[in-house]
Amino acid sequence: MGFEEDYQVFMNAHLQARTGERLRRLQEGHNQAEKLFLEQVWWPSFYHFQ
Repeated sequence: MGFEEDYQVFMNAHLQARTGERLRRLQEGHNQAEKLFLEQVWWPSFYHFQ
């Protein structure tokens, strides 16, 4: 899987596992900066989100 596909699986799993305030903060607080960090720092280092 590439970054985009793996990222969507990662986000969907976390969105389904959260409720209440944690879900709201994930939906509202996960923006461009967080995605850029995952794409430019995390993904090139590990190639997965496990």
